[in-house]
Amino acid sequence: MSKKGYPLHEDIIRAIKFVIAKGTYKPFELYKEVSTILDKWGYYTGHINVKRVWKLYLNITRQNYVKLKLK
Repeated sequence: MSKKGYPLHEDIIRAIKFVIAKGTYKPFELYKEVSTILDKWGYYTGHINVKRVWKLYLNITRQNYVKLKLK
């Protein structure tokens, strides 16, 4: 049985974009959705936390990759 890989920043950003396309979320709900998506994609999500997801989300909104969508 092989171990699950750790998600890189690019993987988390891809998951954030996927989740944001579905709707708007509060910060903790965004983290939960991103974590479940990464788990479905086969990544180990033990080292992902709310602060890391939120920091990457703010970075991609500052770079105008996605619009700011919050509840």
